[in-house]
Amino acid sequence: MPYNPHHKARIRQSIVFEAARVLSTEGPEAIGVAAIMSKLGLTHGGFYAYFRSIDELMAEAIMEIFNERYAWMLRVTEGHPPDEALVRFIEQLASCALATMAGAISLSRTISDRGSSDALLGAAKATVKSQLGLGKASIGIASKDGSSGKHQVESKSKSKMLGKVD
Repeated sequence: MPYNPHHKARIRQSIVFEAARVLSTEGPEAIGVAAIMSKLGLTHGGFYAYFRSIDELMAEAIMEIFNERYAWMLRVTEGHPPDEALVRFIEQLASCALATMAGAISLSRTISDRGSSDALLGAAKATVKSQLGLGKASIGIASKDGSSGKHQVESKSKSKMLGKVD
C-alpha cells in the first residue's frame, strides 16, 4: 500500500522538530543524524531522503526555534501597549524558568539516588539557562595576531540584566 502523499512532509517535519528540541536543550554539539533518526524510529541512511545535508537540517531547526519563540512572544504580548507588553514578556519568561526549577526540585526530592537527583537538577538548570539565553556560545574572534579562533564567550549583558543562573 502506498504512503499517504503527506507522509514524507510529516516525517520531515518530525525530524526538524526533534532536531530543534535537541538544539535548544543540549546545544549544537549534541546534534547527530543517527541519534535523531533513531529517536524517531527511522534509519540513519533514510535521513538523505529528507535533507541534502546536516546543515540543511540545522538551518530548519534554528528557524523552527525562532518561530516557536516568536509565536510565544506574540501570545504573551498581544493586545498590550509596548511598556506593558515588555513587562508581561519578562514576567512570563521568568515564570517559565521558575516553574522548571520548582518542578525539578520537587521531583529531585523524591529520588533517593543522589547522583540521579543531581543529574535531574543539572538538566533543569541547563534548560533554564537555555530558556533565558544565558551560558556560553562559541563564536569566532580574531586574536591579536590576526588569526581566527573559537572562543567561549559568556552572555554578560543578559546575565547582568536577569541575574546569572548558577
